[in-house]
Amino acid sequence: MNKIARMVLVAVVSLQLMAIGSFAEEKSAKQSKPAAQETQKKEVKTIFNYKTELGLSDKQVEDMKALVSKLQTTLNEKGKMLLDLRNDLVKMIREKDNLGTIKSQLKKIADLQVEISYMDIETARKIEGVLVPKQLKKWQDIQISSLDKVKAENTKATKK
Repeated sequence: MNKIARMVLVAVVSLQLMAIGSFAEEKSAKQSKPAAQETQKKEVKTIFNYKTELGLSDKQVEDMKALVSKLQTTLNEKGKMLLDLRNDLVKMIREKDNLGTIKSQLKKIADLQVEISYMDIETARKIEGVLVPKQLKKWQDIQISSLDKVKAENTKATKK
């Protein structure tokens, strides 16, 4: 159960980070999208949406936002690097470069993906460290409940 809860935590934090990173883009895009498209998009709730339920202090929120902000900045930088590496790989494949060179490029991409995943997990653990045990347990329960709802929606959608 503890291992599952950690995996869920990592998955949810990842989703939250993506949501936080795209917040500014969404806000400007919302102004130009028709209402029908807007209703299709579901709000991704983050730990910050549960401040009251979890009993988070202002200091805890501040600390977690700093962690998320730092990670988001790094993810943006690493994401650009990853995009460049992938574009170079496509060019190498198209130009039929030496297989050794292509393999080396694939390893660079894989190493960067590992680094990104590790930083995500590391940040999730740091966020866990900001919470007291009771808050952490409640947050994990919220995440599991949310994951169950998503699974149920996906199951329903695939049956249609």
